[in-house]
Amino acid sequence: MVRPGFAGRRVNSVPGRHVFLARWLEEGNMQSIKLKVTSRVIEQSGKARNQEQIAISDPTGSLVPAIALATRKNRVRLVLGGAISLELGDTGAIWRVHNPFDEENFDALFGFLSKFPDTEVEFTCAVDSQSMLA
Repeated sequence: MVRPGFAGRRVNSVPGRHVFLARWLEEGNMQSIKLKVTSRVIEQSGKARNQEQIAISDPTGSLVPAIALATRKNRVRLVLGGAISLELGDTGAIWRVHNPFDEENFDALFGFLSKFPDTEVEFTCAVDSQSMLA
């Protein structure tokens, strides 16, 4: 059964993503990940936006092997909180430079986490299985 409030919600307004999200919730694929922006990154990003990154830690379940495969050339698409879709091209951080088509999502999440420097915030998370097919 789809959880109330999530059925039909579009992820990034990309056609078909809402179908993926509903299927993901029905299959019980609720994993979690902790994210934070460090004070050091905030300081560096003031000099160069390409240094903006969101640190990841403590992934659960099926996120662990997927994240282990992430590289600059083998990106993994994460869906955070059922609403924010970003590409992971590193095993330790989500970089702005890896998300040229999702800069708005990255900037919103980076801005939010920057308000609480060095504080881990836990999000529900899933790997977009379509990103793993490439």
